[in-house]
Amino acid sequence: MNTPVIDLDKENLIDLSKKSKQGQFFKSCYSDRLNPIVITTNLIDIIDELRVEDIKFSVMTIDRDFKAKNIQIFIPAYPLYIVSTDSTDQLQGLLNELKSTPTWNIVSIFFFIEAEGNYCQNASQVLQLLWKFDLLSSFYFCIEPNNEIMLYTYNPYTNRAPDSWTEVNTNDKLNNRWTLYKQLYIPNDKEVCQSLNYDKTKVLDGYEVKAASDTMSWEHITRNETYNVSSFEESLMNTDKTLMKNLFLALNVTPRISYDDTGIYANNTATGYIKLLINASHDIGVSSQHRATALGVVDRINLPYQNGYFILSKYRPFEIPAEEVTDFNDSRPAVALFVAVLVVTFITIVLNTENDYAHAALDIFRMVLGAEILTQFQRLSIKICYVASFLMILFISPAIQGKISSYLSTPDQRNIESLKDVYDQKYNLYFSSFYLPYILDMNLWVDLSDRNFLHPTYSAAWGCSQFVLNDSSAACLAYSELQVADALKYKLHVTTTFDLKFYLTFWVRKNWPLKDRIDQIALRMAAAGRFNHWDKKTLYWPLKKIKEYESISSSTEYDQFKLENMLFAYIFLLLTTTIALVVFGFEMLLKKIRPRRRLRLQQKIVIFNRRVHVINEWM
Repeated sequence: MNTPVIDLDKENLIDLSKKSKQGQFFKSCYSDRLNPIVITTNLIDIIDELRVEDIKFSVMTIDRDFKAKNIQIFIPAYPLYIVSTDSTDQLQGLLNELKSTPTWNIVSIFFFIEAEGNYCQNASQVLQLLWKFDLLSSFYFCIEPNNEIMLYTYNPYTNRAPDSWTEVNTNDKLNNRWTLYKQLYIPNDKEVCQSLNYDKTKVLDGYEVKAASDTMSWEHITRNETYNVSSFEESLMNTDKTLMKNLFLALNVTPRISYDDTGIYANNTATGYIKLLINASHDIGVSSQHRATALGVVDRINLPYQNGYFILSKYRPFEIPAEEVTDFNDSRPAVALFVAVLVVTFITIVLNTENDYAHAALDIFRMVLGAEILTQFQRLSIKICYVASFLMILFISPAIQGKISSYLSTPDQRNIESLKDVYDQKYNLYFSSFYLPYILDMNLWVDLSDRNFLHPTYSAAWGCSQFVLNDSSAACLAYSELQVADALKYKLHVTTTFDLKFYLTFWVRKNWPLKDRIDQIALRMAAAGRFNHWDKKTLYWPLKKIKEYESISSSTEYDQFKLENMLFAYIFLLLTTTIALVVFGFEMLLKKIRPRRRLRLQQKIVIFNRRVHVINEWM
């Protein structure tokens, strides 16, 4: 997109012979970054030099009347900026317009080409202005009185640069860390190109970073004052504290922390510490946030770390509903099926007398019971006793076993383990108001009458044990680390699985140059397993201790078995033995009194299983 050409004074025009060298410089050092190029109209001759070399790229020219809304083309990558202006005020106005374009990003490379005749006198002033716009990869291209082409850059963090750069002493430094460097440009020197891309964020030497946060306690913390990392012991949770300490240590920076209320941005209104990030007076927030709360007014660290929220409640076990338990002691279906088989068998025997099914069934019963009775049931008394005994074993034994099993087993009991349990048991649920949409999305508390059990309150954000300690019908939802700490402190029950789970992140101000460096460190921490190790220390090991305590406290306490517990058994054994002795005495007495009856031996021949048996019976 071409815009009107800027009206430049003759003294601001750049010598064309120098432009050929500048074009050669961009071709040799940035041939892979020339698509697209944003360039001011007074430097268009540089593009002509590049076109002669048959390099394909897109160009967007801008002038002093440029407006961000004029951009109406697709730009495939972050552009390379090549600009030249009459003054720093004009440059600042141009930067403000460029900053509002969708293609603006601080990772872009920015070159300022000095107008002819200034002899590099404005290098420090221009580069300081570019640093105010967080343009870390910025360079000042100028010509000294001896016609040597010089490149200027800066390091805002420390006085470190590759050997090819020479430090320039100036009296207008922004602070004692901001350092100006220069380098002589020699055409076709590849070392010049390599020295342009050094990472200025790699070594920070204790650079001061302004951090902001809310706090868990205001007991020893005051607003509008700054603190060091030792304040994390009181203000942050263990996970945030450990992560930020390691992050600042890996960055080699010195944080200065300011504390305010919880950061909230709603309806284009900011409250709490997020205001310090929006107005760019502070760099990073050290209190973790949900990745789901994406805000356009701040950036966020790409943190590959998940955490969530536990439910806290008092110990109040409830029985698992019957539909959740498989009843293995219900013998009624088995009895009904067996009776049906008996009925079918009886009908078959009655209707088929010719095949002698009765004897076959009797043989089967003998085999099953192991009776091995070869004598036919001729006496009525034997038949009655056999049938009665069989029916008693068949029906009474399962009934007794079922009764014993019912005494040995009790319905399974457990405490609250999920939000569904909270809903089913009609608990009052306390939680931070921020979580209300996520809880309603679970479609549990659908009816308005059910929502009377939901109690959103902002005071639950930093812990909610106060709602549970004196109310056995209450449960509360809060950050996992807070819940585990309260469960250990007050001997409360806490769930072990996340009911709400989020990726966590930290807010940083828009266009903070150190964000990419922090993203790299966070990724390396995750790859090294640091997050998992911190979770074990903060969550899993304390949870294991809590569950061991719960297991001990909920275990059944058995009484010691003593001799007195067998008193009834001894009395019963004594009575039965006495009765047996009395019966034995009567039998011996009758044997002496009654004369012995003469018995006649009778032999019978019985065929059983195709074998002939001779049976002797006394008749």
